[in-house]
Formats: sequence, structure tokens, C-alpha cells
Amino acid sequence: MEKIKHNDIKFIFKNIGAIEYAEVPLNDLTMIVGKNSTSKTYLTYIIWGFLDFIYEDNSLPTDLIRSIMFNGNALKQEVDLKDIESNLISTFILLSEALYTKQRVYEVLAIDDIKRLEKFQFNVKVDNLELNHNIKVDDFDVNQVKVVPSIGNGILSFSLIKPSDYQVNDNDLQLIASNLLMRVLRPFIKQIFPRPFIITSERTGIGIFRKEVDGYRSSFAESLARDSTTKKYNMLDKNVLNNIVDRAINSIARYPQPISDNISVSRDLFDITTKTDFAIPAKKYIKDNLTHGEFVFNKSLNEVFYNQIIGSAKVSLPYYLASSSVKSHLLLDSYINYIAQTGQILIIDEPELNLHPDNLRHMARLLAMLVNNGVKLLFTTHSDYIIKELNNLIMLESLPEDARNYAIKQIKKETKTAYQPEMFLAKDKLTCVIAKQDEKLGRVKTEIAPINEFGIDVDIIDREINDIGETSDILSELVNVNHRSIGE
Repeated sequence: MEKIKHNDIKFIFKNIGAIEYAEVPLNDLTMIVGKNSTSKTYLTYIIWGFLDFIYEDNSLPTDLIRSIMFNGNALKQEVDLKDIESNLISTFILLSEALYTKQRVYEVLAIDDIKRLEKFQFNVKVDNLELNHNIKVDDFDVNQVKVVPSIGNGILSFSLIKPSDYQVNDNDLQLIASNLLMRVLRPFIKQIFPRPFIITSERTGIGIFRKEVDGYRSSFAESLARDSTTKKYNMLDKNVLNNIVDRAINSIARYPQPISDNISVSRDLFDITTKTDFAIPAKKYIKDNLTHGEFVFNKSLNEVFYNQIIGSAKVSLPYYLASSSVKSHLLLDSYINYIAQTGQILIIDEPELNLHPDNLRHMARLLAMLVNNGVKLLFTTHSDYIIKELNNLIMLESLPEDARNYAIKQIKKETKTAYQPEMFLAKDKLTCVIAKQDEKLGRVKTEIAPINEFGIDVDIIDREINDIGETSDILSELVNVNHRSIGE
């Protein structure tokens, strides 16, 4: 089987959890497969943390700003975007990588001891950039100066509008240059690094216990406020502030940041009322084949309801009374209906949670539909059903049109399974990272699974399927022999 060449973004990890060395290239669809306790979740959490971090307003070094935007002490009137691209982006990535420190990773993972990260290393490699220079940069103000940027033919230029008696000083020039660079850089960074949305494996519990978590934290905040009022604390008293901080640290549970993010998203959904027009077929597919209903966020009752039509009756249940599979779909359904946009990356830890094999196949098709609508996907999985169904979608894509049409008709006739063009998956859009553990040392290294027009070759799962089949054959034969001997 041929191997697919991967370019663009690659995340490199050393010495984290069970991982000795791992590489995760981001393709349109990237999945990480491995046995339990091979630190797959760590990889997805750290990637989410970096992508989330890179969208923060990180400042650029002054000497870099001056080298690109100044001639001596004078601000350049025109700057070639290629100069910004070649000089700025690589520096920004290195800077972000350096700022995404062990302390931040420690907070993202919420591990119990930062010493466990002493040997941890994290690198980001970006190759073969192809950026669209047709970007828009809005006007902005610096003190009494209005800056009006424009971009044409790959050149950034600008004009300054100011009162006639106002003298633009060196500090103004530095702020103008910094703002111009960041306003050009941001659209470039968005073209390189997708904005992340993560769905953790704790998603079912988050939906159930969100109110309890919010209630506990609210009561804790109220008790602090009550103490500060009744005891008439001087809030500038260092000892009092330290006491409050200590109480907060000791009383409020620490979660990995992706889990805290899921809790926040679950809370924020009560303020979202309008569905997006993104990926309408995917919206319909998840409702028809996975949720079989819809979620309603009732802010006045602070409750999520699951509404379903059964026959001629409309059934409405509080979320916590819905089935486990329905509960596991809340965040995914909400993401598709209210949040998803082209160019984002959706990260899911084990999309197979609580699903029957038929729904596992539906999940694989839904994920392919999202990819074909412009959302990148990164997920961990143990599900042979998801992998095999993705392989079916790859084979459908690889067939000539007449053969594909014939296959679709035959499959529907013989299995009642209906495939749609939005589900077909090109093999070069998919990467499978396998986390392999050394049986003696327990350390994990990754490799890329081979792939061709028949799909992905995931030997660590196929081997288990073969083993259980061989075991069943041996036992069946012995049971048959035993029955024959008893009959005799």
C-alpha cells in the first residue's frame, strides 16, 4: 500500500505521558488510533491548547516590527506582503511555540505535578505555505491619527489622517507599525492554523452535571462575597487576598482546559438562538440518523430539553432523561447547528461513545460530510466500525462514476444503506496516526498508517479482530466435537 505524503502543519511531541515520540500531521481528516493508555488524549488536548493559544493577541518583538516596517526611523509607505510572509510568519510560529510553555501545557492537561513535564518537548512545523494575499485590513486609530490601510497587487500601503497641528511622534509610529503588521498577520494565521472546537470524552457528564458545577461555583463566589461583607475585610490586605486565593484553589476542582471549555460552551448555548446556514445536509443527517430529534435550550428554566416526534405525538424530555447516545451528541449537534464554519477544526475524543454499530457507521458518514464542507477533523478512536466505514467512503470516491452509481444502487438494494455524494472521501484527505506501544518498555511512538483506494490499513485493530475470529473458530470446533461425542 502506498503512503501519502503530508505537508503543511505537523505537531511534534517528545516525552509526554506514555509518549516517547509522536508526530501528528493535520490533514483534512486526521485520526489517532492506539490501545488504551497510550496518551492519545494528551496529544489532542495539547494541539487544541496550541491552536486556541495562537488566536490570542500575542505581541511581536520590536526589532522584528522595525526591520519590516521601517527605513531607519521613517515608516515605510509601502510593504511587500511577501516580505511580511517570509519574515513574519515563521518568526510568529516560533514565538508562539516558545510562549506555549510547559506551564501552559500543565494548565491545559491539569496534571498533578509540573515535574512530569520536565523532559517534555513540543514543536510545530509548517511547510509549503500557500497564502491568499487578497485580504482586507480595516481602518484603525492611534491617538489622534486615523490609519487607512489598503492592499493591492500584493503591496500594503496606508495613509494617515490627522489634525494639521498634530505631530506624529516615534511612539505613534511604533504603534501604527505594530497594528499594521498584526492586522495583516491575523488573516494569514487564520489561513494556516484553523480555529479549534473540542468535544471531550467527558461530554455526557458535562451535560448532566453542568447545573451542579455552576451552582457550586456560584455558591462559593457568594460565600466569598458574604465573608468579605460581614467580616469587613480590607480587600487590599495581602493576607486576606492570599486567603481568598487559597480557598479558591482548594475548593474549586481543576479540570483540563478542554473540559472547562466544554462546560463554558454548554452554558453559552443558552444565549444562542439562530442556527447557521453552514452544512445544511450535515444538519439534516445528524437529526435523521443520530439524534432523531432536536435539543432546545430553555434559559428561563436553565434546562436543556430533548424533543422528539414519535408517531403523531411530540415528546419533550429533560436532557438528563434522554438515552446515553442522545446525551453524547449534544455538543456535536450544537456545534454543527450553531457554531461550525468553514476553515475550523473540530477535535473529538472518541466519537464512538455509547453508539450501536449502525450509529457508528452513521457517525463516520457524518464526519466525512463535515470534512467535505470545509471543517477539518482530528479525533481519537478505537472503533473498527468507524474505520471500516471510512474505508467504504474512500472506495466509493475512488470508483469511476458509472461503477460508483452501480455500487450505490446495489448496496441500497441488498443492505438498505443509502450513500450520498457528500459522504465520499478522497484518500489524500485522510491521515491515520497509529500510537504503538513497546511491550517491554511501555513507551509509545507514532507512525502513519498506509492508505490506498481500498482505505486505511490499521493493523493494531485488524490483528485483534483476526485473533478473536480465530479464537471463536477453535472454540466452535471443540464445542461441535463435544456435542458429537455426547450424542454418540
